[in-house]
Amino acid sequence: MTSYRPAAPRNSGMLADSLWAATASPPPQLPVLEGEAAFDVAVVGAGYTGLSAALHLAERGVRVAVLEAEEPGWGASGRNGGQVNPGFKLPRGDLRRLFASDVADRMYDVGADAPRFLFDLVRRTGIECAAAQTGTYRLAHSAPALRALQGAAETLAGEGTPMRQLDRQAISGEIGAIGYLGGFLDARGGNVHPLDYVRGLARAAIARGAAIYIGAQVGTLQREAGRWRVRTRGGSVRADSVIVGTNGYTDGLWPGLAASLLPVLSFQIATAPLGAADARAILPGRQAVYDSRRLVLYFRRSPDDRIVLGGRASFTVAHRTADYGVLRRVLTGLYPALAAVPIDYRWAGRVAITRDFLPHLHEPAPGLFVAVGYNGRGVAMATRMGALLADVACRQDDVPFPVTPIRGIPLHAFRQPVLHVAMLYQSAMDSLGR
Repeated sequence: MTSYRPAAPRNSGMLADSLWAATASPPPQLPVLEGEAAFDVAVVGAGYTGLSAALHLAERGVRVAVLEAEEPGWGASGRNGGQVNPGFKLPRGDLRRLFASDVADRMYDVGADAPRFLFDLVRRTGIECAAAQTGTYRLAHSAPALRALQGAAETLAGEGTPMRQLDRQAISGEIGAIGYLGGFLDARGGNVHPLDYVRGLARAAIARGAAIYIGAQVGTLQREAGRWRVRTRGGSVRADSVIVGTNGYTDGLWPGLAASLLPVLSFQIATAPLGAADARAILPGRQAVYDSRRLVLYFRRSPDDRIVLGGRASFTVAHRTADYGVLRRVLTGLYPALAAVPIDYRWAGRVAITRDFLPHLHEPAPGLFVAVGYNGRGVAMATRMGALLADVACRQDDVPFPVTPIRGIPLHAFRQPVLHVAMLYQSAMDSLGR
C-alpha cells in the first residue's frame, strides 16, 4: 500500500496549479550546473523518458547526468492524468502494414508490456506514488465505436490478454457513468500519482549514482573530437553520448525534431472530494477510463476521492478558460449528480502527437539518441522507452524497437490553423457518433 499526501494549499512555484502539485511529496533538492563536467552520457529532460534512461544507465555503472531546464516533472510528466495505459493507438494489424511482421510484433509487445514494466519498476525501486494496477476501462460512446471495441476485445482475448467485456448495464453499475453502450476492462492498466512518480524516478536515479541538474536549459549540442559538448546557461557537459527526452516540450535544439511533432495541450480538471454516496457509485474500484471519442476523453478517481477528467478540449498550446468549461460540461453529462460539485483544480500539459500515432526512436547523429511522440500514452511508454534508450546508448544488440529517421510533418509551420480545422472535424464526428 503506497502513501498519499492530502491536498495542501495551492502550489505557487514553477509547477502547474494542479491537484498533483498540491498533493505531491517534496521534490528532491538538486544542484545547478556550473562550469564544465564530464560524463559518459548526458540526458536532456527530466521527465519519464530522461529519468528512466538515467536510472537504467546508472544501474549499469554508466556515469550519467540529466540536464533539466526547470525541475523534474515540470512538463507533462508532472501534469498528466496518471493513467498507466497499455499499448499503442494502433493495433497489431496496422503495425504490420507499416513494418515487417517481426518488427511490428516486437513493437506491439513493447507497448503491451509497458504497464507491467512500470509497476515492476515501482516495486523494485520502492517509489511511493499511489501506484495501483486496477485495470483500464475502454468504453464506447457510439454504436460504430462499440463494434470496433468488441473487435479489439476479441483480438486481445485471443492473444491471452486478461480482459472482461461489459454491456451498458455493467458500465452503469461499475463506473456510475451514463451514455456508454459497452466496452471492456483491460487488467494490465492502472494509475499512479504522476508527479510523485517522476520525483520518485529522480530519487531512484540519484541513489544509483546519476547526477541531475536543474536550471540547466540546453542551448546547443556540438560534436567535438568524437565527443559531445552540451552547453547550458551556466555550464557545459562533455559526454560520449546524448539522450534527448523532451517530447511535447521539444524546441529547436536539434534540426527537424520539433517539426516531426504536433504539441497540443491536454486539459484536466479535478473536482472537490466526493461525498459518501457518490464515492460508492463512481469508480469504486478506482480504475482508469478512456473512451472512444476522436477528441480523447479520460477520467479516474484520485486517491483522495476526486474525479480527475481530461481530454482534448481544443488543439492549442494556449490556456483558455473556455477549454475547462468544455470538460465541466462533459463531466456533468457523464455524472449529472456532480453538477453542483466544485472544480478545485484546472491545469494542462503538452502531448506530442506524431504523424503515424506511434512513438519514435531516432539516432540522427552518432551517439545522439532521441525518443518522442507518446500520443497521450506516455506514462507507461515513456518509462519503457527510457529503458530502451539506455539499451541503445550501451549499444545492446537486438533492441525490440526500430530506430527510424526524423521525418517532418508537412505544413508544420501552419499547424495551428490546420489543427483547429481538424479539431472542428473531429468534434463533429464525435457528435455524430462516428
